[in-house]
Amino acid sequence: MFKIGYIIFSLAFSLGLFGVFYWRNYFRKIISFAIFSNSSIVMFITIAYKYNSAIAIYNQNLPENTIYTDPIPSVLMLTAIVVGISIQAIALSLYLSFARKKD
Repeated sequence: MFKIGYIIFSLAFSLGLFGVFYWRNYFRKIISFAIFSNSSIVMFITIAYKYNSAIAIYNQNLPENTIYTDPIPSVLMLTAIVVGISIQAIALSLYLSFARKKD
């Protein structure tokens, strides 16, 4: 079955890439780049998802042939979210400081 995450990834990726190259306003470019980078997070989470899997914590009640979810992609994407928000905040603060000096 086709996952909805791939559709969301392709739409967000296309929208972000279009905005980065199309808009001349730097504020819009920053927002478009945020959409572009968040689409990669959606892609990695969609790839790492396993249907009917259990979390990788020891549990005695699970059968032996249980499929476990790998926690590494989730942890990496949480880190990517934090780094992306901080980079976006720095870019927006630089934009505001340059816009105020221009006026």
